[in-house]
Amino acid sequence: MQIGRKQWAIAEGYIPANSHGPSPEMTSHETACVLNTGDADANVSITIYFTDREPVGPYHIV
Repeated sequence: MQIGRKQWAIAEGYIPANSHGPSPEMTSHETACVLNTGDADANVSITIYFTDREPVGPYHIV
């Protein structure tokens, strides 16, 4: 049985510098986790988009 998707868009928001608590315990960060539940290797390509500059990537992960 396969679950998941072949293409994802992960929306992350702007986190102002003063929106987090004391460092390092509450420093804001963003994370994307990928879990491959299949038997074959997953070929993952990640492109990161910004509001104030050109995208970076794609980064390829196997």
